[in-house]
Amino acid sequence: LAPHLLGPIAVAAYSYMALVPVIQPPIMKALTTKKERTIVMEQLKPGFQHCLARTMDLIAEEDASLSSAADSLVYRNLVWEQGRASLPLSVLEGLETPLARRVLRQCILELSPGSRLESRQLQRVLDALAAGGSFSTEVDGGVRVEGRDGRLCISIR
Repeated sequence: LAPHLLGPIAVAAYSYMALVPVIQPPIMKALTTKKERTIVMEQLKPGFQHCLARTMDLIAEEDASLSSAADSLVYRNLVWEQGRASLPLSVLEGLETPLARRVLRQCILELSPGSRLESRQLQRVLDALAAGGSFSTEVDGGVRVEGRDGRLCISIR
């Protein structure tokens, strides 16, 4: 390739590429029939939609059962005292992580309904609980979560 032709060739190539969406449709329309341009969609895997629907139903059922279990634990064990809520740490100790996260989220939202909670914040609290001892951390919305004296205390600063 001659160096003095590189510029004009690049301009021509980029101009063509920019004009393809304008040039190509009328040419394709002239060279093909309407039947050839019609897209026929076929279901490749007949059981896929049924399988997807069943999976979504199972997820919804699990989500509903987690929520009801978390609500039950919170309403039976959450204690209100002097503008703050507390929960015995023993309630969270044997729970699987998804349920423990739901219970913790529900406790915080009971005290501060407008709080925006992220999964990593809840996990930080659960990690501190697992480590044992007392801890204190803050989540969004000025909500302070403390673990001490065998209780999880939640307050707004």
